[in-house]
Amino acid sequence: MIKKMVFLAAVIAVFISCSHDAINSLSTASKAALTFNDLSGDFSWAKEAVSVLAQKGAISGIDEHVFSPKATISREQFAKILVTALDLEAPAAKEQTFLDVPSSRWSFSCVEAVKEFFPKVIDADETLFLPERSLSREDAVFAVVSAIKAETPNPEKTNALLAPFSDVQDINPSYSPQIAFAVEKKILSGSDGLLNPKATLSRAEAAVLVHRALLVRDGKEVSLKSKTAGTPIVGQSTVSLASAKRWAEAKGAHERFISVADLYWEYGAKTGIRPEVLYAQAAKETNYGKYTGNVIPTQNNWAGIKTKDATGDKTEDHESFSSPEDGVRAHFNHMAAYLGKNPIGDTHDRYAVAASATWAGSISSVEELGGHWAPDKNYGFDIVEKYIKPMEMM
Repeated sequence: MIKKMVFLAAVIAVFISCSHDAINSLSTASKAALTFNDLSGDFSWAKEAVSVLAQKGAISGIDEHVFSPKATISREQFAKILVTALDLEAPAAKEQTFLDVPSSRWSFSCVEAVKEFFPKVIDADETLFLPERSLSREDAVFAVVSAIKAETPNPEKTNALLAPFSDVQDINPSYSPQIAFAVEKKILSGSDGLLNPKATLSRAEAAVLVHRALLVRDGKEVSLKSKTAGTPIVGQSTVSLASAKRWAEAKGAHERFISVADLYWEYGAKTGIRPEVLYAQAAKETNYGKYTGNVIPTQNNWAGIKTKDATGDKTEDHESFSSPEDGVRAHFNHMAAYLGKNPIGDTHDRYAVAASATWAGSISSVEELGGHWAPDKNYGFDIVEKYIKPMEMM
């Protein structure tokens, strides 16, 4: 009990001060003890980054074994991470820059250390930092790329790097060079042709972003491949067609979903892509063929594939296919772009967007679909746990 109280006191000390002395007071032994129980399974993609930053004293959990990866991160919290992870020097002077970050505030020295790197808050007076406001993806990227003093690409290269993303118009134009650099160096990865610049950053995403930037600053290569084997997308099927249909029936699937299983196993044999993986994904995307979302049955879109120029999530933002088989073939072709495999027959418009992404051909496991096929990092983990594993039990 005494040891635990000492540990928690050390963590609190780090939070209430951004000085290097306070940060270094968290001993190497204590840092090594930062094992978070909520970073396994769904959040294993962030485990390495969190571990590295925790060892540096740049990030800590809400208690000794809980990291709370889904929680959003504030501007002042991200400032603290940057200062500690990148070894930035806080100014010695106590002169206050922002009205809402006085010298008595725990984040004062961190905010002062990163003020030249952080973007100004567009909808607020320049005298305010808004320390408790949540951070967007584009703000975080701008800050971290500026902090490592990266040489950003010229306008022509910037446009070329951002062109594959259909939501490029959502990026603050003044941030474009920094975002383009992050895309080129794999600090930032999009999801199915979207960068989601205005989306709120989570604690897990913040750790991964800073960790990748740290690697780039130190001249090391960033790999988007999972360090664990994961659930392979290509290979021998572990589920028979009959078992898949029994599973679908047990889930109360629509008849259209049950009957389309034949096509999934047919194209699985043609491509070498495990049919149960894509069939499970189709179950998630269409609610077992009931199409309770914005995609409608007549679109024959089994995978929620967007159009090339999609601007939202409306029905018209999704591809339409002439038949159930064309929709299944498009699903396999779209996944082929992620895997670096050749498509079958004519491709749909969105295929070119996926095939030209910086990470195209780097995906090999279902878990890696999170953050690529869909913005939610847990997307692939959900498919494995809620759909594939129950199907394998039939």
